[in-house]
Amino acid sequence: MDALSRLSLRNRALTALLTIFLIVAGAYATGSLKRELIPSIEFPVIAVVTPAPGAGATAVEERVTKPIERAVLSLEGVDTVESSSSANLSTVTVTLDYGTDLGQAQTDALRAVLNIRGLPEDSEPQVFAGSISDFPIIQLSVSGGANEQELLARVRDQMIPAIEELDGVREAQVSGATEQVVRIDVDPAKLAAANITTAALSSLLEDNGV
Repeated sequence: MDALSRLSLRNRALTALLTIFLIVAGAYATGSLKRELIPSIEFPVIAVVTPAPGAGATAVEERVTKPIERAVLSLEGVDTVESSSSANLSTVTVTLDYGTDLGQAQTDALRAVLNIRGLPEDSEPQVFAGSISDFPIIQLSVSGGANEQELLARVRDQMIPAIEELDGVREAQVSGATEQVVRIDVDPAKLAAANITTAALSSLLEDNGV
């Protein structure tokens, strides 16, 4: 029997007291560990969210989702690509290999998406990366009233600013709204007779908010 064992047997009360003290001290130390000691985990995921106002699910799939899928497949470190297409909205989720630089991957994805030709005019892709909390997760629908343009104006002027002021909200957007379009058929002969060019007419209309 070694000296430590003999000492422990001769001082049983002291040994028990020290054991209890170590247990209590260990429990206290475990409970007081700072959260910062636990490493944060960043998911290697990029989402490309693209609104397509006025487009049905089939049109969104063919004209928005598939071109974006082809574009992101060329990125380095791509593991899988998943997508969903619904009326007015396309979502393409790209899972990358662990260890991929998400900041650079997001920049590359944005560059690839912006180089796509043929997307609908009102479609503006947005690229989110890093955390699921960065992705848009709440969608609200608004209906009511006989005048659609009046409802749209109220949503944009009143609801959107109010939502964006809420804590934790980064951005709020309107999608799926029918925009009012005015079509002007120009008579080239009359324009020439009035000594007005098509470019000058377009500039005049833009200056007057048309």
